[in-house]
Amino acid sequence: MRRASPKTSALSSSVNNTTTDIPVVTGTGLYFQKGDLVLNPSTAEVMKVASATADVVVVVRGIAGTTGATSTSTNDSLFVIGSAFSEGQDVSTPDEWQSVQVSNFTQIFRRPFGATRTREGSESYFGGNRETQRAEKAIEHAIDIERAMLFGTGRKTLPRRKVPSGPVPRSVPPVDSSTSLRDSVTARCRSRMLVER
Repeated sequence: MRRASPKTSALSSSVNNTTTDIPVVTGTGLYFQKGDLVLNPSTAEVMKVASATADVVVVVRGIAGTTGATSTSTNDSLFVIGSAFSEGQDVSTPDEWQSVQVSNFTQIFRRPFGATRTREGSESYFGGNRETQRAEKAIEHAIDIERAMLFGTGRKTLPRRKVPSGPVPRSVPPVDSSTSLRDSVTARCRSRMLVER
């Protein structure tokens, strides 16, 4: 998808009423195309674009009943207010661009931790220390996500699935008695723990 070009720029230096090479802010000259009508609101002059480069717009001064301004100021705004072509006249060079594919990938992050029943009852493991362990794992989990954002890359060869556009129903998986004493630190519950931290 291509974003529409801004139809405005500004003078990078002042010009007199005979100057046809109009200096504009660096890089914005390509916003203008041959045949564009350009208005300088500060002087009420209308100009017609003959050609344009990155920093200079070549124009015909004082058209549409206006007069070339005897003086202009740096940073005067310039607005494209339309275009004008004679009947049968060739159009200007058409815009063309290559579309860039935008992808959105989902990565599942987990940072599990847990303990046996024996260690659960020990002060050196989870006895009275569970909140500290949970908070530390939450920090590790956040670091994992941050590093993936900084250094991760997408792979277009991986299988894709369509994401529903509406609300996704959420369900709670049944608790397995064999793992009920172990905590899984996941992204769903970490935000609350980080705030409490």
